[in-house]
Amino acid sequence: MSTLDDLTRSIVNDGYVFVRGSALQPALEASGSLQEWPAFAASWNDLEVDSYLADRARFRRRRYAVYEWTRDGGMVRQAHQPHHQQIEYNTLFGGVERWFEPVLPAVGEAPGMQTVLAFCASVFGGLAQSVGRWHIEVHQFRIEARAEEQGLPTPEGVHRDGVDFVLVLLVNRCNIASGTTTVHGLDGGPLGSFTLTDPFDAAVVVCNDSGLAHLAAAVGAPTVALFGSTSSAWTAPLGPRVRIVQHAPVCSPCFQRTCRIGYPCLTAITVDEVERTCEAMLEVHAA
Repeated sequence: MSTLDDLTRSIVNDGYVFVRGSALQPALEASGSLQEWPAFAASWNDLEVDSYLADRARFRRRRYAVYEWTRDGGMVRQAHQPHHQQIEYNTLFGGVERWFEPVLPAVGEAPGMQTVLAFCASVFGGLAQSVGRWHIEVHQFRIEARAEEQGLPTPEGVHRDGVDFVLVLLVNRCNIASGTTTVHGLDGGPLGSFTLTDPFDAAVVVCNDSGLAHLAAAVGAPTVALFGSTSSAWTAPLGPRVRIVQHAPVCSPCFQRTCRIGYPCLTAITVDEVERTCEAMLEVHAA
C-alpha cells in the first residue's frame, strides 16, 4: 500500500483495507503534522471507564467527541452530545443515549487529532465528493486485559456502527496477545481479519448501504440509491449511471436516525418502484 490512490482503490474494490503503520504514517503526514504524536498518544492514559458495561466491568476506557466538517468551513468541534446507535445496528447498546466523558479540549485541538481528522476528510471526502457536510464521531478507546480478565473491545459482538465510513487506528499496544479485528459483510459473513500490532496500523472500512452507493457510483456501476430521512440534493451519489428513489414528506429531510411517526419517507418506497427503476436503468445502459 504505497499511495493514497492505492488505498482508495482497495476501499472501492473490497469495501475495506488494512494498512500497515509504515505505509499509513506518510499518508497521515501529507495531511498534517505528527511531530507531537507521543504527547497525543499519551492522552490514552487519561480515559474514563466505560460506565455502560455490564457488571461494572472496567476493561474498556474511552472518551468521545463530535466534529462537523464542511468543504467551505473546515473542521469544527460540536457541543458535547450522547453517542446513539439504532438497536438494529447494536443489539446490546442500541436505542440508548450513552453519555461518555468528552475528549479533553487540548487533545481535541492537538495536531495529532487534527491530522487524523484531515486525513479522513481527504480520503472519505474524495470517495463521496457530493457530500458537502460531514458528521464525524471520534472515539478514544483503551482496552485493558489482565492475567485474570480478558479484555473485550466489543462485548456487543459483531455489529454495525450505523455510519458510512470508519477509520480504526492503533495508537499503541503493550504486553497483550491476540486482538484480532474482523470485517463482516451485511449478510454476516466474514470478509477478512487482521491484527493491529504496531502504532499507526489501521483499518479503513465502508460500513453501510449509503457508503456502498457512493462507491458504486464512483466506479461507474449502475446505481439505484434509496433516500429516506437524508437529502438527495445534498448527498446523492454522482455519476451518469445513477437513479434516485425518494418520496419526501413535509418533515423531510430531518436527518434523524429514528422516527416517531413510522418512517413515512421509507414506507412510501415500494418494492415494485425500485424494481421498475432498476429494470429501466439496465435497459438504458444495455442499449
